[in-house]
Amino acid sequence: VYSTPRVCGAWRLNPTGHHTAGFHLVATGNCWLHTGAPATPRRLEAGDLVFLTRDRWHVLAAEQLLAADDTYFDTAESGSPTALICGSIEFGSPHAAHLLSALPEMLVIS
Repeated sequence: VYSTPRVCGAWRLNPTGHHTAGFHLVATGNCWLHTGAPATPRRLEAGDLVFLTRDRWHVLAAEQLLAADDTYFDTAESGSPTALICGSIEFGSPHAAHLLSALPEMLVIS
């Protein structure tokens, strides 16, 4: 686990480029998962888990339509809270790459 942000109001989290495989769990609240065109944003609710098998561009945000794709946190903290648990996964075996390449780039488990 590398981050456990608790956010309110306007916020965006862009962890792209930091890890090979990773995950995001929406512990409380909700948010939008953006993965770029042509995919439409997907609403995530508490309990939803996103598993990324590769470093794919993605942004988690309070906003359905992204104003930008940088990481941003509103310091006023107004609105409904959302808590995330974000982590990366490292595999000790060189065979793990074969397993990850057989999976889709992203899995969402509700």
